[in-house]
Amino acid sequence: LYYTKCVETCSACAVTARRAEIATRRYRRYPGSRHHAGVRSANRTSLSFEAYGVVVSLDFVDAGLCREALSVLPAGARLIGDGPTHVRLAVDSQGRLSPTASPEPDSVTAARTGPRGRLAAGLRHHVALHSSDLFVHAGVVAVNGSALLIPGRSHSGKSTLVAALLRMGAAYLSDEYAVIDERGTILPFPTALSIRDGAGVARRVDPEALGASVITGPTPARLVVATRFRPGARWDPRPVSRGEAMLHLLQNTIAARSQSVKAMRRIRLACERADGLVGARGEFEAAARDLMMRMRVPAPGR
Repeated sequence: LYYTKCVETCSACAVTARRAEIATRRYRRYPGSRHHAGVRSANRTSLSFEAYGVVVSLDFVDAGLCREALSVLPAGARLIGDGPTHVRLAVDSQGRLSPTASPEPDSVTAARTGPRGRLAAGLRHHVALHSSDLFVHAGVVAVNGSALLIPGRSHSGKSTLVAALLRMGAAYLSDEYAVIDERGTILPFPTALSIRDGAGVARRVDPEALGASVITGPTPARLVVATRFRPGARWDPRPVSRGEAMLHLLQNTIAARSQSVKAMRRIRLACERADGLVGARGEFEAAARDLMMRMRVPAPGR
């Protein structure tokens, strides 16, 4: 976890020092610039960042939203100086990006939080679409140096299950994306968990608050679990073939259509030595205990 000491190196940023402090505590877990090169004035209406190989310059009509953007950049983002070759996106007063692809379905929920939520969802989706890495909607934890992937979109219950696994000793990679690199290993996308209460209202929970450590490097996949919450269901998952496990990941891949060849190749690599399980679950405790036990048993031939 690095801290951007902007106020120590750039007096012009003193006005936004508190915002910068908040922003840099939000799980930017990759070494990067220690200076806010993209924000040089409290009234500036543009900033540039790099995340997962995607370089973007944002032009805002609202200087206030530009400052707010510091706290909603994608996980792993580092601020950089502007450049003539950067992709430029305009941001309107409601946090909408243009030109950009149509918002993914999950961003509709994020938009309920207003311009900041809409901007955050749009930036995540832009990075996921254009990164050289492959982004799959999934919760990801690690046990004994191997990753457990729980593919699923919002409202599938994956964040609740991820939180239960963290409380039982798993380490955290993400509750939003499994990021698959060219070797088929899983990169972290570490944000605060989004956990919904009984009324469906989401709250942000830091993994450290659940007693979990955060993984900062690539991790090989060990288990892919496709599961959804079903009231009263008994946890009794069935093993599935590697091909079916791959299909569950592919169904939750952001760029499955636009980058189908890359998606299949990366997912095949990720699942080379991974097992698959499918099953409905009721309460999360039984599923979490069983999955932790499976992850702690050494895999044959490893």
